Parts: sequence; C-alpha cells; structure tokens
Amino acid sequence: MTEKDVVKKFIGSPFQLCGDGFDFTGGPEIRNHYRNWVALLHILLVKHGKKKGFVFNPSDAKLMIRICQKLKLPLKQTDVLVTEIVGKTRKMPEEYASVLVKMQPKILGMKKVPSWIASRNVEVDWNTVDVKKQGKFEGFPDCCVDAFIERLWNDFEFGWEFLQEVKEDENKVDREIRRLIEVMGANYAGYEKRVSGLNPTQKLVMRYIHFVLLSVRNPVLEARIPPVIENDAKRVVDYARMFQKYPFVLHLACEDCLSDENSPSAIMNNSFSKFCKNEYPELYEKIVDDSSVIDPQKQKSVLEEFWLEHLGYYFKL
Repeated sequence: MTEKDVVKKFIGSPFQLCGDGFDFTGGPEIRNHYRNWVALLHILLVKHGKKKGFVFNPSDAKLMIRICQKLKLPLKQTDVLVTEIVGKTRKMPEEYASVLVKMQPKILGMKKVPSWIASRNVEVDWNTVDVKKQGKFEGFPDCCVDAFIERLWNDFEFGWEFLQEVKEDENKVDREIRRLIEVMGANYAGYEKRVSGLNPTQKLVMRYIHFVLLSVRNPVLEARIPPVIENDAKRVVDYARMFQKYPFVLHLACEDCLSDENSPSAIMNNSFSKFCKNEYPELYEKIVDDSSVIDPQKQKSVLEEFWLEHLGYYFKL
C-alpha cells in the first residue's frame, strides 16, 4: 500500500489520531474530523523530514500504530509524566512556586500517561515532559511556547490571589482543602499525614500549596475557581481563532503570531499548507473545508451559556 493509498483510506474511514480529535470548536452541532486530518498531515510531515517528531495521546492506539506501520514511520511508546513550568512573571513568591511544581504530581495523584512518539531517528528523554520540551521536539515557535506557558501559569496566579483573600481565616482554608480533596475522591488523611511532623513554616507552605493546587488543577473541573474556568474557556476560543487563521498547524499561536502575516506561525502554516496541497490534495481539501465551519464567536456563546447554566458562572469572553 502506497502513502497515497494510506491517506485515501483514512479519508474514507477516519479515526481518532489527536487527543481531542473530534472537534467541537464550531459549536455543539459541528462534530468533524478536522484535528484528525491535521494530525495525519503532521505524521506525513515527519515521514518526509519536514518536522522532527509528533506526539500522540489517543484513547485507542491500535489504529494509530497501524497507520504509522503502513507509512513505515518509526514509533516509540512510553509512559510520560506531564509537569508544569513556572511562569516568568508571577505574584506568587518563588519559593512557593518551586515547591508547587515539585509537589503537584503527589498532591493531585498524577500518573504517567501512555504516549506514542513518531520520529525519524530523533532520541528524546520522555520520562517527564513539559510544554517547552514538547514544543522544541515538535518545532513549535518559541514565542508561542512561551506564551502558552504564561497562560497556564496564570491559573496559579489566580489561585494565589484567591488565597490572599481567605488566608487570614486558617479554619476556612483548612475546610476548603478538605472539601477539595474529598471532591476529587481522595482521602483527607493523606494530607494530614503529609503535613504532620513539619515545623510551623513548612506546614504553612504545604497548606498554601495544597489550597492553590486543589483550587486550580482539581481533576473535577467544576471544583476549580471561576477565573481558572474562564481562562480555560478563553484558551478554547483562541484555539478556534487559530484553527480559522492557521488551519495547518497544531500548536496554539500566540497573539503576536495571530496579528502578523509574516510571523513564525504564519510561515509554518504556509509551508505545511503548500506541502499538503501539492502532495495530498484530497487531505488539503478536507482540512480547508472542515476548518471553514469553525466559528470563534459561536464558541464564545456556547461556553458562556454552558457555565452559566451548569454552575451559575457568568463571564463575557
């Protein structure tokens, strides 16, 4: 089976390649394979040496493994622990920020995620991975990677600001920690054991770190504080804007890239677009057609209405 045959077969019977392959960015009535078309393109880019590598996190890897085998593209499976990076600008004191990043996996019970790395003889240590490491491996523009790191870190800034509002009432802080631990299905006794034996200063740091982490990265989305939910909703809308403007890339373009036709993201999108149009015109048409129905304004309305209806959160994106 030739490459063209593999692409043609996938177009005729697509399946999930990207972690969020079924795309809802145009609103709930639109459920297409846009992200999966682009994921296939990026596999082909790696195959042809146009990109160093591509990282997959599909729910079912069997079909993804099969397509890479048919394309004769080397594929490595590994279990990855995803870690945070401390933002460059922050209100949180540095000593708290470093402890927060170090303690996050234990406090949230984070486990390694099965991942597959497609590459052509590129060796990378994937025992742990963060946004910067993945961005460098996949060739994302540095400006977009740095902006994404800051966006993620803003969640912790919101959590720290919330802590400042309530920290004078230690009983309230402890009650909230207990509530958030129980919401995520964990045992409060684990927290008590973790802080027992610490001196007063260490115990204070651990209390604050637990409060912030559980407020902004709670596995139960509804338990997170409203500014974090709003920040995540804005990120979804910005993805929709990016899909509309640069439909052939997978990273979230920063604001500078979105506003500049000669930006790194624009140049990358044009390069990938030309490659796809010349080599795989049917795939090119699928990407163009499915990205054309994405509507950021509609996505804004969908998210605003969803959170207002489900949790009474009102925000204007």
